[in-house]
Amino acid sequence: MIQGTAQTLNLYKRVMEKIFDKEDVIRKNEISKIQKEVEVLEKRKANLQDKFLDNDITSMNFNDMMDKVNIDIARLQNTLTGLQQEMTPYKKYIKHTVPMFESIGEYYSKADGVTKNKILCCIFDEKLVLEKGRVAATPFSIPVQILLKITKCFQGPEKKKEVKFDLFSELAPPSGLEPETL
Repeated sequence: MIQGTAQTLNLYKRVMEKIFDKEDVIRKNEISKIQKEVEVLEKRKANLQDKFLDNDITSMNFNDMMDKVNIDIARLQNTLTGLQQEMTPYKKYIKHTVPMFESIGEYYSKADGVTKNKILCCIFDEKLVLEKGRVAATPFSIPVQILLKITKCFQGPEKKKEVKFDLFSELAPPSGLEPETL
């Protein structure tokens, strides 16, 4: 594999992880909420023990209340563990898709016709047309063009620092959609 391609895929993976971490707010909020509930139950448990030691409650009441608190803590801990270990759809995407990019040729050769068609549709903007037994020049899709430009930046002979916003012009809408500014 070309060194620039490996660097491009690594960069892509890091950027996607940062974006997806920001999108994972719901799960993170749920984890935080459950952790706070566990803390409250642990305090209740300590208070029950103090009340029992001070003879404020009977042993039967203490046992009943401790059983309920312990069951609630165990339930919340189980939910919390599941949420923390759960691989979000975003993480699944990164785990399964980036390795596929690294060996796209091999993946393509093993795929069925429908999958091959989907791969080609992601790479090329138009249908592939055969002219005299050869594929006519077909433009790459915009995301592929951007990835190719990024790869060229890594492969360049001179080491110049790429500005973070250099490639944003590729994603800007063409002129005519908004009034032009000077």
